[in-house]
Amino acid sequence: MPRRRQAAALQGAFGTQIFKAVAKVSQFSEDEFNRTVSCLLPGGEWKMPQPEAFWGNLMDEVHHRGQLTVYLRLAGGKVPSIYGPSRDEAPAFGAA
Repeated sequence: MPRRRQAAALQGAFGTQIFKAVAKVSQFSEDEFNRTVSCLLPGGEWKMPQPEAFWGNLMDEVHHRGQLTVYLRLAGGKVPSIYGPSRDEAPAFGAA
């Protein structure tokens, strides 16, 4: 499968899973949402409130997304809009 189709398939699958996760979490009661969960990390098992685990996961995704933009630039690629227009897309928005 060509790389562009692989990337599109991965993007679609990721988006589908995000929507499923949001639908599932939105059905949680307040007690279910705030329960303590176990997270297996390289240093062992950590127990923490579920909202804290969600927040940590989100921050990890933000971090890796930032890394990807660096790798794209180093490879000569253009960085797409992520949280708004990127420097590479600025001319299309009338910026210099």
